[in-house]
Amino acid sequence: MLGPYARASTCSLALPPVRPQVCDDLSATDCKWTFTDSVYFCTVTMSTVGYGDLSPTKPGTKVFTFVWIIIGIVVVFSAIASTIGHLIHPLTKAGRDLIDQVFPRTPVDLNGDGTIDYYAPRAAWIYYLKNLAPLFLLVIIMQLSCAGVFLAFEEWSYGDAVWHCLVTATTVGYGDMSIATDGGKWWATLHIIISVSLLGDLISTVEELRGERKELLAKVGQLNRKLDKPLLDGLMKCAVDLRPELTRDGQGLTELEFVLAMLIELGVVERGMVTPFLAQFRALDVDGTGRLGQADLDMSVSHPGARKATSNDLGSRSLGSARKVVGGGSSKVAPTSGQ
Repeated sequence: MLGPYARASTCSLALPPVRPQVCDDLSATDCKWTFTDSVYFCTVTMSTVGYGDLSPTKPGTKVFTFVWIIIGIVVVFSAIASTIGHLIHPLTKAGRDLIDQVFPRTPVDLNGDGTIDYYAPRAAWIYYLKNLAPLFLLVIIMQLSCAGVFLAFEEWSYGDAVWHCLVTATTVGYGDMSIATDGGKWWATLHIIISVSLLGDLISTVEELRGERKELLAKVGQLNRKLDKPLLDGLMKCAVDLRPELTRDGQGLTELEFVLAMLIELGVVERGMVTPFLAQFRALDVDGTGRLGQADLDMSVSHPGARKATSNDLGSRSLGSARKVVGGGSSKVAPTSGQ
């Protein structure tokens, strides 16, 4: 076996598989990397696999490698992984849709009008299995197929090739399997890009599913909740906080106030996202009626900057300023304040 310093006089491809290629003098003709080596090294580096079979030794190449690590991971590889993710999403979505057709979800109709209001959440293990199975199956097929291609370039057994592909896909990269041929390095470059991108997509999908399930369970919990004083007080407080200057009629929440307050309580909409639109509404409400209509449009065109109502006039607006009789003489509040 060659010693670490004797390797300066020969190409590292002749080294035993477990030995990394380290050149004491990169300017030596017989020890320079080929273009294939360079592309392979850059891919291994930016994917964070890091086999260790190629490594820089001179100060200049070490500085370049450090810069490439940052640029490659943050800019180049993230863009490649995002592109691959967009390409495979239609395929995985089709797989999830097929599973939904074979194992349909249970629809729920809250008010019996024949409209599906939501689907009952599945058990956690079914939910994750159904949504991850297509992508996980794609990853497994990819690794088994790539292992077969490696056999055409490297003198490996199929078991060793599968081991190498799986370890690479997880970005662990032990470096125990040495890729000796140029064809193997080009195939490894492609395999690394696709496999690590699939792994990243799998991890991000798990996080997305966890968040979606949490929101779904919270939504279903609120939809099935009966009206009680804590719920009513919480929603009323939210509505009052959004429009503290509004004069209320004591009749409670309007339909749109209820919906908006529920969305805020569930975290679907942030309060900070709502208040700018309330301010915009008031700015556009030129005639000060609490509604946006043709009159506001006509006034804004004919008298730019004109405004009958100011922020101080908003206190005169009331939810009880308009009513209508609905069936049997019962009354409902007609929204008059731009809900």
